[in-house]
This record gives sequence, C-alpha cells and structure tokens, in this order.
Amino acid sequence: IIRNLVLKLPAFEREIIMLYFGFYNNREFTQKEISEILNYSQSYISRVISKTIINLKDQYFTDKII
Repeated sequence: IIRNLVLKLPAFEREIIMLYFGFYNNREFTQKEISEILNYSQSYISRVISKTIINLKDQYFTDKII
C-alpha cells in the first residue's frame, strides 16, 4: 500500500522518499547524502521529507476511508 502511494508522488518527492526509506536496494540514505546527490540543501530536503510524509499519511487514511 505504501509503495503504491509513493509511486503516485511527483517525481522529485518520490525520488527523495525512495532514497530516504531505502526503496533502492534497501539502502537508506541520510538527508545529507540526499542533499549531496540532488544538489539541494539538507534543510530543504528535510522540509520535503516532512511535508511528503504528512501527505502520504493523509492519503493513506483518505484511501482507507473511501
């Protein structure tokens, strides 16, 4: 279920979440590593992760109710 929700994310958010939670070869990347890979600040990556997790949670519960 979670993987399907992640796959529906916009490409940029999906890439960050997949790196952060280890969807690629079960390797979890730190926010700092992701920021270096994508050339964004660590604080921006942190904000994107936080916002996206909230959105995923909301989507998960919305889908469960419907």
